[in-house]
Amino acid sequence: MATLTRVGEWLSISSQSDVEQVRRVARETALAAGLNAEIAAEWTLVASELATNLLRHTPLGGSMKCLIADEPRSALIIYCQDAGPGIASVSAAMVEGFTTASGLGGGLATVQRFSDDLQIDTSPEGTLITVKRWLP
Repeated sequence: MATLTRVGEWLSISSQSDVEQVRRVARETALAAGLNAEIAAEWTLVASELATNLLRHTPLGGSMKCLIADEPRSALIIYCQDAGPGIASVSAAMVEGFTTASGLGGGLATVQRFSDDLQIDTSPEGTLITVKRWLP
């Protein structure tokens, strides 16, 4: 487990205002890590896509946490979790343009594009997505 320099709080995502809150937290976390405005904007987009997916695809929403970890490698990390129904096909969901809801289908493809490590653990009981962006 990583040693944390700044532990974020779990933020409940159940409305559009929660999406805006997690966007602010992600941006603040990136800037606190010393990243420039462009990279902070990319990290904010990652958080926004994940939070929006929670609203679109999970009946009860979910929660997210943004933080900075020092070990084993310095990174920004976002954890995104929900209580189901799971992602039917992770490989399909990663394809730009694929959607099972009303969006454009760019969510997870965008998350992958702006991250260095993406792990998705999913089942009908819920999903945990862990996204990392290495720090210089």
